[in-house]
Amino acid sequence: MTDTTGGSNGSERAGETSYHLFLDDERNPADVTWVRLPGVEWTVVRSFRAFVECLETKGLPRYISFDHDLAAEHYIMAERYGFTFFDYDRVREKTGYDAAKVLSSYCLRRQRPLPEWQTHTMNPQGKRNIQEYLLNYGKLLSGALSESELDQRVRARKPEKPSVEGDPAGLP
Repeated sequence: MTDTTGGSNGSERAGETSYHLFLDDERNPADVTWVRLPGVEWTVVRSFRAFVECLETKGLPRYISFDHDLAAEHYIMAERYGFTFFDYDRVREKTGYDAAKVLSSYCLRRQRPLPEWQTHTMNPQGKRNIQEYLLNYGKLLSGALSESELDQRVRARKPEKPSVEGDPAGLP
């Protein structure tokens, strides 16, 4: 694992680099035992911004593993609502879901398929949102769905905000 360079596993596809990208604010790939990760050298990024910078500088990775909650406010939001609801409009920092949206836009602009990917997040609502967005990418490429329609579909199917007393600490 490395925080600055990715390892090569050979046999690169045209226009694609061979690095493996791991997005998580706290964990390293070796810490993730609940999903099976490829046994490769990873490029680790700790934030949405670092994810975007990595795409811009290194290009499309061969494989990505996504965490959803990338900042303390994400954990507060998720825990407050029992991991059944996530209000993306009430957090300042971008999430793994936002990274998935950037990835799909990056690939769409270049008319490229998504790299292999998976989610290792422990947040079930965040996991569903990332998976649904990326699984619908084929509809974007075919023109059957626009990026804004895809985002609206994901947001429309999210559960209603649970009723809880008070607002989450630290959130507006």
